[in-house]
Amino acid sequence: RHSEEILISGLKPLDRLRLAAACEAARHRVLFVSGGPVLPALPVPSEAILPPEMTISWAEEETIRRHPEIMPKLAETPWLVGLELFADVSCQMMIEALAPVLERERPDLVVYEEMAVGTLVAASARSVPAVAFAIAQRSFFTDLLAQTIVDHHGPAAVPVALVDPIPASLQGGDCTDNPRHLPIRTSSWNDPAAPVPPWLMERRNRPRLYVTLGTVSHGAYDVQRAVLRAASSLDIEVLATVGPGADPSVLGVQPFGIHIESFVAQDRVLELVDAVAHHGGTGTLLGASAAGLPQILLPQGADQFQNADIFARTGAGTALPPGDVTDEALVSALHQVLSDSETLLAAKALQTEISAMRGPEEVVGTLVDIV
Repeated sequence: RHSEEILISGLKPLDRLRLAAACEAARHRVLFVSGGPVLPALPVPSEAILPPEMTISWAEEETIRRHPEIMPKLAETPWLVGLELFADVSCQMMIEALAPVLERERPDLVVYEEMAVGTLVAASARSVPAVAFAIAQRSFFTDLLAQTIVDHHGPAAVPVALVDPIPASLQGGDCTDNPRHLPIRTSSWNDPAAPVPPWLMERRNRPRLYVTLGTVSHGAYDVQRAVLRAASSLDIEVLATVGPGADPSVLGVQPFGIHIESFVAQDRVLELVDAVAHHGGTGTLLGASAAGLPQILLPQGADQFQNADIFARTGAGTALPPGDVTDEALVSALHQVLSDSETLLAAKALQTEISAMRGPEEVVGTLVDIV
């Protein structure tokens, strides 16, 4: 059978690794390129194409430097920074970084993280079909970004399909307008060397809560401290993470039963806890939903507010935006996700919906059909 070469790119790799591994298992040549440092343990051939100093913080600063005209408009249109960041700064970075890779590899197909639109532009300039991989729900922003790229780079800069791990219950809009919408069951990947705290492997005597603000915390440690303060009034065990490279002491001295780590193997941790309090990032939201866990969403930025609004409607937990994060509200939310039977049933219903979606190995055949 003819073997295709498939190039998979993006800024945060973990949500696409299962698909990459499934492509390789089907005997296709795969190269996974990332905008940041690539873990040595990735299960497929990989290449780092941008230096690690090119972080989100750097991109935000560069966006404001290039587009000072947007500063007076931010009060009414705060999303302008994000639009120029993706449509201009990171887009140009990815175009330049990918050009030599595409010339060298000459792939048959490119799969790219939906916000990494520079990959789409670089592929379309070489007449290579490109498939987007969704990392957020449909919204005015995703639509505006797509139109902006077409305006800047021409009508060819459109993906031929959208691989979408977000179930219908968590969608913010209609995805069926895409000519080829390909739902896929969420299945992220963890470095096998990532730790699982030993106490989680012991017999469970009390309910367990996992608290995280993701790998980019927006500096919102006060929110985590508030959650831990509320949790300390209950008879539960808590695991909190502060992010790779951060010092656990940033959350201060905690009472017995509250454990602080920098980074853990989240997929495995989700199998060992009863509920999750987190920032509302799509990766954590989907992972916890796939595990059937009730959740408290504490949005801090970007698409997290939209995620929180949509998730709250499912009944599988609750959302507390910054102005609503009080000790009383947190204690009430913790009682809900740890003991309310209707909330638990809604969480299990969301899990069932996700488990019925097609797995990565089932999507590979459709990608080959596109080629």
